[in-house]
Amino acid sequence: MIDVLRTSAAPDRLLTVAQVAAMLAISVRTVWKLCSTGDLPQPLHLGGSRRWRESDITKYIESLAETQRGAQ
Repeated sequence: MIDVLRTSAAPDRLLTVAQVAAMLAISVRTVWKLCSTGDLPQPLHLGGSRRWRESDITKYIESLAETQRGAQ
């Protein structure tokens, strides 16, 4: 029998708004503004909490870097 937990990829860390803000070096308020405009990926709703997948934020950062490379 195959152990599913050992063969699957490691799960994403779930980040709080403060952690997302720190990763992006912006304020918590700016995180919420970027979400409301659709620029930042939407968070997951877990009960009364909001969390972002670390991979979604990493992809967002990579897309910003790619956009800036294309503009130069």
